[in-house]
Amino acid sequence: MADGHKWLLGPQGCGVLSVRESCLDLLRPLEPGWNSVSHREEWDNLEYAPDGTARRLEGGMPNIAGILGLGASIDLLLSAGVDEIWSAPTSTGRRRRCWRNGSSRGGSRFRRAEGDRALISA
Repeated sequence: MADGHKWLLGPQGCGVLSVRESCLDLLRPLEPGWNSVSHREEWDNLEYAPDGTARRLEGGMPNIAGILGLGASIDLLLSAGVDEIWSAPTSTGRRRRCWRNGSSRGGSRFRRAEGDRALISA
């Protein structure tokens, strides 16, 4: 899980949650909504039939502006270069403390995902 507005420089109200597919059935929706059912465009169908994907956890209308803003901030961070960001000192002159690629140092956990994409989780 990563909060988008802190470590990813995105807007408030949007973040990232990664769940292993084999663990998805352990999660249950707190408040099912129109977007969490498999027949989400059949407006007169009131049957509760959860979607077979992680979409079943979505309660209603997604935060479109937040999603677009978070995507733009991730693109900005990736264009700056993950290695460049991690090598830069903070404003106090101290280096960032983190778990990088599975190391055991304290702070935020960072690991690379598919290709050049990165996943940062707290």
